[in-house]
Amino acid sequence: MITEDIKIQPYEDFEYKQFVDMFYSYFLNDLEMEIEYSQIEEVCSDIVESAKKRVIFFDLLIIDGNPKGFIIYQIDSPESDWCQKIGFGFIREIFIEHDCRKKGFGKLLVSHAEEILKSMNVKEIYLTSDNEKFWIKCGYMKTDEKGYKNQEPIYIKRL
Repeated sequence: MITEDIKIQPYEDFEYKQFVDMFYSYFLNDLEMEIEYSQIEEVCSDIVESAKKRVIFFDLLIIDGNPKGFIIYQIDSPESDWCQKIGFGFIREIFIEHDCRKKGFGKLLVSHAEEILKSMNVKEIYLTSDNEKFWIKCGYMKTDEKGYKNQEPIYIKRL
């Protein structure tokens, strides 16, 4: 598949249904968590509200006019519902549709979030994940720390 039109842009309300569908797929297939669609809609509504308040940043990967992935990130602060390292950048969630994986789009989203956070004077970014291979390729180092909410290993990158 050769695509000409690839962009990363902030979420807009007209993309809500597509975002909810992606987030539902993310929970069912990637996180392997059984959850009702209505519960996902509640979570997505909270994400959108947090993005509107600028507590988090929420960008979509658009390929040929269609949302195909997302990244949710923040600068840790007490206003967030997840704050483990005040002042650090934090990549909360990243998702790429299965048909678009292994094509560099995940790394593209990560680089985008890193540039935004760097422009806001963030010096270090962390995340929690069980996908060591991907994050090492993106330049993150695994630490001995664990996320306090999900107990996944913490990875850190200095910008």
